[in-house]
Amino acid sequence: MIDKLEVRVPAGTRYADDFGERLHWRPELFRPSRFYLGVADLRQFGIDALLHQRARANHNHKIELLDTGKVSLADMIVRIEQVFAIDAAQLTIMRIDLAADIKGIPVHSFKGNVRAKWKRTASEIGRYSMVGKLGVETLTLGKRPNVYRFYNKIA
Repeated sequence: MIDKLEVRVPAGTRYADDFGERLHWRPELFRPSRFYLGVADLRQFGIDALLHQRARANHNHKIELLDTGKVSLADMIVRIEQVFAIDAAQLTIMRIDLAADIKGIPVHSFKGNVRAKWKRTASEIGRYSMVGKLGVETLTLGKRPNVYRFYNKIA
């Protein structure tokens, strides 16, 4: 399942007709951020997303979809197209977090059975005693921004 999705919207892309009018001249909706001129929570408009408007570096926008774990890809596309007049399926993915709950399989089982091409670093977080390691709780392959992480959600 897609747990989180962020997509890049090119600078100059028009807002969807009705949405643009709701945002127009409403600067109080936006809070400043480190990388964007403003960030607005669109849930007040019935859209589970955050709009990151105009990146300081290149003026592109970003849509961060919220609560994506229980909706289909088609619903995610609809959310994006409610905000921008663009074919959302053609946008560039900036971040995607995938999740799968696998019950009954301990994290250490993945250590010797997972291959991650081009990943040169790996780390483990576990529980320890005076004698040694009791178990692996998190296994990480790679470094940001491209990371594979296996963890015990309950722990």
